[in-house]
Amino acid sequence: MTKKLNEQDLVNGLINHLKRYFYYELEVWSKDEKRRIDIVITDKKNKDVSFGIECKSIDKKKGDDIGKHILQALRYNFKEFLVNGTYKRIPIFIAPPISYNFLICPDLKEIINNIEYFSDRHDKNNKHHTINGLLGAMCLGEIRTIETNRGKNTIITFSNNIIWTNKQKWVDGKYVNDYIGTDLIKYNKLIDKIKNFNIND
Repeated sequence: MTKKLNEQDLVNGLINHLKRYFYYELEVWSKDEKRRIDIVITDKKNKDVSFGIECKSIDKKKGDDIGKHILQALRYNFKEFLVNGTYKRIPIFIAPPISYNFLICPDLKEIINNIEYFSDRHDKNNKHHTINGLLGAMCLGEIRTIETNRGKNTIITFSNNIIWTNKQKWVDGKYVNDYIGTDLIKYNKLIDKIKNFNIND
């Protein structure tokens, strides 16, 4: 029997994958000590770039569970976490991604043997997804894996914008032994959005 992955398994798997690209801290408390986020990662290429990650077990698929996960992550948006010796607000991302894994935006329906099958309006490996845009309206993003003709790529995505990726760089008509990393223009725009984000208006 296949073992179900719990939250700690997910955290361990993420760290094992991301530690090549990021420094990391586990179970980081907010400045007011009221909230604790699962992971804070800092880009090895640029220590001014950090992300918070809130994880939940992959089998928590009830609407109530999904809602609680989003609400928990949303609350972290208004907290400051210790990063490189300074408390500050950082972009918050959800893992596993809700897009496609938990929620889809049906486009086509097919009935086979009296069973309804739905297809999402976006392919699983498309960098865009309606749910990612929905989360972006709440100032939240996702960590996703997409498959390409060169294998799997990890993307840190917000409102259907890729903020960070380990996709190989394409230079002078060929792939080189390096990865793209953080899009600093998009990251800085995200930081500005976080600073001005407020749900009390």
